[in-house]
Amino acid sequence: MVVLLHFGYSVDKDMHYIINEQEAPIIRLIFEMYINNHTYKEICSELNLRGYRTRNNKEFGLNSIHDILVNQKYKGTYFFGYGNRSKKRGQPNENMVIKENAFEAIIEPEIFDIIQIKMKGKKHMGGTYKAKQVYLLSGLIKCGICGSTYAGAKKNDYWSIYECMGHKNGKCDNTAIKKEEIEKIVIAELKKKLNTLINDTDLLNKVNEKYKVFYNNTETDLEIANKKLASINTKINNINKAIIDGLYTPELKEEMNILQNEKDVINQEIFMIKSISSKEKVSIEDINKIILEDLLKLDSSDLEVVKNIIQKYVTEIIITPSNIDIKIVIGNISITGGDTLKQGSPPPNVRL
Repeated sequence: MVVLLHFGYSVDKDMHYIINEQEAPIIRLIFEMYINNHTYKEICSELNLRGYRTRNNKEFGLNSIHDILVNQKYKGTYFFGYGNRSKKRGQPNENMVIKENAFEAIIEPEIFDIIQIKMKGKKHMGGTYKAKQVYLLSGLIKCGICGSTYAGAKKNDYWSIYECMGHKNGKCDNTAIKKEEIEKIVIAELKKKLNTLINDTDLLNKVNEKYKVFYNNTETDLEIANKKLASINTKINNINKAIIDGLYTPELKEEMNILQNEKDVINQEIFMIKSISSKEKVSIEDINKIILEDLLKLDSSDLEVVKNIIQKYVTEIIITPSNIDIKIVIGNISITGGDTLKQGSPPPNVRL
């Protein structure tokens, strides 16, 4: 018997689909990035930068991202009988078999269905779908009632929201939150917390406990980072050669920009690794400098810079009708214990 396995799943001894715990996080990352308005190219770049590979040990490409996003098996639906060579690939036929909840889903069905609607919308909008909204809290907000993710969405031409996916599908009473105002609340709370950490000796001791692990692994980390950098430099050189040979296209230019951004990130990573290897301990001055620099970045006009700082510290935001629970960490050390803003603390028009 031949079993066609989809990335993210394996089969047990009884030939039943089971989740592959090594591959499933990659599938979840793809869906999470897409629902938060990242393009196929951005998703590919992130996966390949992290060193993830397909089962053929190849880098992820645009087609593989698309095929994953439309594959119903990831919401637990078994299907057999899609079109083959004699019929357009991927088109259903009258004799096909479909069984929902046939095995454990990697992606919540409501999330999967919303993404299908989103993909169809982008297809019809064509070249007009250009404006990219920066959602500072992408992937961080969770519903305290049903546990679903809050995803960013445009409400109309004037403002945007974060919306509970369970509520969107009529399965939850938790309502949407205005994007701008919840982001202001989180930034204000993060600033307040970071300011309390200046000259904090307890934090210094905890950070140095974690720092030992990084210090002891710098040689391996540097080797991995240099391999990533060499791979990107090879790709950049290939594009430059193509341009010199007269093969310039707008797509090549866009690919070059993505690679240059990846190169900048890896160079920063290498700089950090070398900085760690040169110092056996972190000082209170080191921590203060990082905190003060990050506080300044939270006021940046570049929203991607602000987003990076928020994602660096904030690990989870739990929303209930009465509370906003913001969890913040530094150096993988919790520094909030789950701080909570009671109802009445946010501006009265945060909720919709």
